[in-house]
Amino acid sequence: MTIFLVLGLFAGLYMLWLLFSLAVYALPIATGISLAFWLHDQGQGYPAAILGGFAGGVAVLVVGQLLLAYARSPLIRIGVALLFVVPAGIAGYHA
Repeated sequence: MTIFLVLGLFAGLYMLWLLFSLAVYALPIATGISLAFWLHDQGQGYPAAILGGFAGGVAVLVVGQLLLAYARSPLIRIGVALLFVVPAGIAGYHA
């Protein structure tokens, strides 16, 4: 019985760590899924929709990281950070 409590504690802590560490990817995942559904609704097949959604999500993540790394203006950095923080906050609230 005690081992199950300890393992349950570790599993809960791992899930909490996973929730917070994966919250960064909320915007690229939402963008990729939305793009994949849109492509599928436009008549594309499943492989094209999946690849397009994956490419869109990766593009959002890479562009966001590049903007945060190379933008000199604090307003641009705050804007990009807010674009990533708001979906992460919504996903965390619903989790």
